[in-house]
Amino acid sequence: MTLKERQINGLMVFLAVAMVMYFAGSTWFWNCPPDVNLLGINIRSGPVVVEISGETARSGVYYLPDKTTLLQFLNIAGVEYSNPAGLDLFQPMKTGSTLRIHGDGQVMQEKMKPATRLALNLPIDINRATFEDLLLIPGIGGSTAQQILDLRRSSGGKISNLKSLTNIKGIKEKRFEQLKGYFYIE
Repeated sequence: MTLKERQINGLMVFLAVAMVMYFAGSTWFWNCPPDVNLLGINIRSGPVVVEISGETARSGVYYLPDKTTLLQFLNIAGVEYSNPAGLDLFQPMKTGSTLRIHGDGQVMQEKMKPATRLALNLPIDINRATFEDLLLIPGIGGSTAQQILDLRRSSGGKISNLKSLTNIKGIKEKRFEQLKGYFYIE
């Protein structure tokens, strides 16, 4: 094999690798959903985390800028709706909301399920958490979950201060610091 033949073979290998990389990259690029950005609102980046669920192709979790209204969000997300169930379309969206879309286009606003909130690294309401919800939190087993429910019951059905968790056996200051980020009080 002469030098010229080796150069041609090397060029062929280089072109083959370049074509494979080009097609792999373009396939990824064309299959990657674009950012939805209309009227300066990008529904993939922002501090307000909301979910769309139900009978719609737009189901998913969205990250909105502050002060995005329900009407703006529905229109930008491309959700077809007919009856927003008495909702104020001009209210700003709040983190932890779920919009459930029914087949007839009716929109209902609910609280996001605790398992979804935890998966998204959002705290759950300690006064609404069930035994099963509490078990989803790292570091809480059956005994601690039951003690939290007992504390809530003994406090008249509502824990008014997260710091009261330190009254539970096994939750001292260090463990409380690890757990407090998983809860909020509404």
